[in-house]
Amino acid sequence: MWSCSASYFAIGIPWRAGDAHREASYEHVRSALSHLFPDVPIRDADSGHDVFNRAASRNEAMRTLNGYEAVLLCDADTLVEADPVMEAVHQAHSGALHLPFTLYRSWSRNATRRLLDGEEVDESKDADVLSGSTGGAMVMSPAAWWGIGGMDERFTAWGYEDVAFPLAATVLGSGVVRHAGSVWHLWHPTDRNAESPQQQAGAQLCHRYIQAEAPEAMRDLVDEHVRERAPHP
Repeated sequence: MWSCSASYFAIGIPWRAGDAHREASYEHVRSALSHLFPDVPIRDADSGHDVFNRAASRNEAMRTLNGYEAVLLCDADTLVEADPVMEAVHQAHSGALHLPFTLYRSWSRNATRRLLDGEEVDESKDADVLSGSTGGAMVMSPAAWWGIGGMDERFTAWGYEDVAFPLAATVLGSGVVRHAGSVWHLWHPTDRNAESPQQQAGAQLCHRYIQAEAPEAMRDLVDEHVRERAPHP
């Protein structure tokens, strides 16, 4: 187990109850975080939008935890490893967006059920492995987070905010740093729906981030979403 000053490092979980699958995962993830980081405060964050907004709830976590030097934003369905998280925490002063993993391991439905029931699972058989993912867990200082405008709350459906924010951090901030390790995603019914207007709008907005390679273009894009939301620190 790691110990860290309670005034330096905190954990924020974007979270809203209401789905049995996600609630079971949330309880497991929160317990695991408490075990790995027993001296670190953990705060749930919900922006209060009518439909849960993960980007806005991450912003809310960073507002709530604004006095800390480093914040781990950990999704309620994602398990992390202590060592890469603590490496990221101790380097958060760099101003970069730190991703405490190089491999994203996604448990199957049956493996997730067994894991939540306290049984052993074999990741070589029961987990899909991805490299290059930018979602699930991230570490950053609140000052650096707000320095690049926070996360774009116009991403209201599945995905894309985890692609857009690292692009903004790369162009406007101190870049993205990965730390060797894994995160594990717990299975739940997907919200992905490529036919929904919200997801299509998210894809179009993400494409604008991909195109905004110059600092001036990215700053204009970030300023758009900052103007459209409530004031932040």
